[in-house]
Amino acid sequence: MTNHTDPNKNEPISMQQKTTGQPHFDKTLKKAAGTIATIMPMLLAVVGLAGLFHAFVTTDMLKALFSGATL
Repeated sequence: MTNHTDPNKNEPISMQQKTTGQPHFDKTLKKAAGTIATIMPMLLAVVGLAGLFHAFVTTDMLKALFSGATL
């Protein structure tokens, strides 16, 4: 029987910690936190723009813009 190696690690598979193929919880948590930190500025920008739109654009402005008249 040959000793295969994992392409992501240099140590043989038999030397690695035997799990069910699931990544460790702390690694998963750090990756999720990084993803949330990456998405957060865009999410705040979208929520902020929606708030500004709600505060400053009236229904009369929208009716004038979408009156149905051709340009």
